[in-house]
Amino acid sequence: MLDGGAHRLSGAFGRPVETYELILSGLGREGVLSAALVEEVGGLAGFRNIRVLAYLDLDPERVWAVLQNAPDRFEQFGREVVAWPADASRGPRA
Repeated sequence: MLDGGAHRLSGAFGRPVETYELILSGLGREGVLSAALVEEVGGLAGFRNIRVLAYLDLDPERVWAVLQNAPDRFEQFGREVVAWPADASRGPRA
């Protein structure tokens, strides 16, 4: 999700990103993702960093809570990214 988003920002918009946190908000600003989805998954980059860099400090209950909505959010992300080229002429999504 994050790596693909970074690739889209760089390739389609010429906007390389410095941090994972800027990927989702950048996709929202460019109209690739809806504002609602950006808000829902906004903490994903931070969660990714905790998972990768500080895995000993993970709270299993928080991981479980995040995983409960993950399939729906990933599916919505995929739908919006795939629909983006067709929607691009309409500007940013609500």
